[in-house]
Amino acid sequence: MKLFVALFPLILLANPIAYEHVKMENLSIHVLEVNPNKVDFELINCDGLEKPSLIGEAENALAAFNGGFYLKDGKSFGVLKIKGNVISPTDRQRGAIGFTPFIIDRLGSDAEANSFLPLFHSEQKEIWNSCQNILGGAPLLLVDFQIPNFEEECVRKAFVEQRYSRTAIGLKENGDIVIAIIEGPQSGKSLGMTLAELAEFMLSRGCKDAINLCGGESSALYYNKEVIYPLPIEEKRVGNVVIIKERLCL
Repeated sequence: MKLFVALFPLILLANPIAYEHVKMENLSIHVLEVNPNKVDFELINCDGLEKPSLIGEAENALAAFNGGFYLKDGKSFGVLKIKGNVISPTDRQRGAIGFTPFIIDRLGSDAEANSFLPLFHSEQKEIWNSCQNILGGAPLLLVDFQIPNFEEECVRKAFVEQRYSRTAIGLKENGDIVIAIIEGPQSGKSLGMTLAELAEFMLSRGCKDAINLCGGESSALYYNKEVIYPLPIEEKRVGNVVIIKERLCL
């Protein structure tokens, strides 16, 4: 046994993700809390449309969930940068998450300088532009524990105020990542949330910063080799997916 360990010193880090199914009156919420030091987050561009669970299964992922907004052909509608390659730029200031390091802000761009411009923390410009992966969303839900003005990101009033299935990702002060999938009316078990309610929920989970990702029928969560949501409705094929993979410790 000692010889085996010496030759193959790869150890799977235990308990990298904490999953919780939160049930409240007229609400069903799936929450993942992740220590990013124990896992790897990856962005997958589907090159068309695909179900998050199929991406997660193919990548042997611990978890997979829908990413940012996309067009009918699957192309990203918002900023998308994967492994240093800008697949889709941004032409407006909207919420975005970059990693690694994990960082959230409202992000615009400087076309002439070919660079990204964070609105709330301009001093982090160099960090943003060194990020290998950036995923756009809309709107920014929290910045420094405060709820910003959603209207500044030019999102429709109905999108803000009506209750839908939602997907959000947030960053806690200790560096942990929180992913929340809010079940919508189509599940028959939950009313969904407005964006203000979603922001308050992410705040209640200890998030300092958070953004809203693509939601509605696109909201989906694959975890522990199972489709957690949506059920019993079939998953919708989406344009990009976030996966979480086990990190091997050398």
